[in-house]
Amino acid sequence: METLSISIVAFLQLLGYSYFIKQPEDQCSPSPPFGSWVFLLATLCFLWDLKIYPCRFMHMARHWQLLVEIVGGLLLTEIATLIVWCGVERVIFWLTQELIHLLDLDDCLHGLHEYSLHSLTPVAVSGALLWFIIEATDTKYCLVNSVRKMRRNWQQMLRMLRIVCRMNNSDRRRTLRACKLAMFPPRRGRCKQEEEDDDEEGLGLDDEAEDTD
Repeated sequence: METLSISIVAFLQLLGYSYFIKQPEDQCSPSPPFGSWVFLLATLCFLWDLKIYPCRFMHMARHWQLLVEIVGGLLLTEIATLIVWCGVERVIFWLTQELIHLLDLDDCLHGLHEYSLHSLTPVAVSGALLWFIIEATDTKYCLVNSVRKMRRNWQQMLRMLRIVCRMNNSDRRRTLRACKLAMFPPRRGRCKQEEEDDDEEGLGLDDEAEDTD
């Protein structure tokens, strides 16, 4: 999936809405939601490496690819978080609760120990899954390339700003005009009119030169 599709899917999931699968009335478990966030990140990393849009449809317009990837990404994310992770989190909560009873912790620190264990165990499981997905897919390679590209763009931007700061006012205006023409090219009729004006100015200069001769 493309980065734009993954970003939109992540934003819609962070809003807390479900579009295909009905959310449970209560939480998956009474555990804190830290493990769910890590599992959502692992799911997004897996989808980033997954090819949802068929290669045979690549000749279609790009907005169709974005639409298919967003819908497919939302469906797969909801299946992973609301069905798979909910079941895993319930099992983890039950095992952690049994471990707390076996340890027979002090009553004074029972609440703190219970909260800490219920927070760490889902994070440990989802963190291990995240590490496995990063190592198994090209996520690490894509992240390194994205960071390098971002760093290169920032360096080029800073270099350009330094060059612009060293210019005088006329050079700055000329540079800004060239950038404007490169980003927003004039229309064909306008270009033709400007060429005709330039030709008329050239003819006027030639006539003046002949008169002086």
